[in-house]
Amino acid sequence: MKSEYRCLVESIISCELKLKDAKILQHGAKEKMTQADGFVSHLEASLREKEQRLAELESKLLR
Repeated sequence: MKSEYRCLVESIISCELKLKDAKILQHGAKEKMTQADGFVSHLEASLREKEQRLAELESKLLR
């Protein structure tokens, strides 16, 4: 009985430590995802702007 108790306590402590590490990893991943989302949004807006300018130049050239 004591052995089973000790094993469960050790298992719980191990799981708590793994959970703590996983939450740290998750937090870091969320930060990186937020940065990536911002970068993608910036690049998409920049691309749309450049495509619009190109269309305007093409329109002027074809007149």
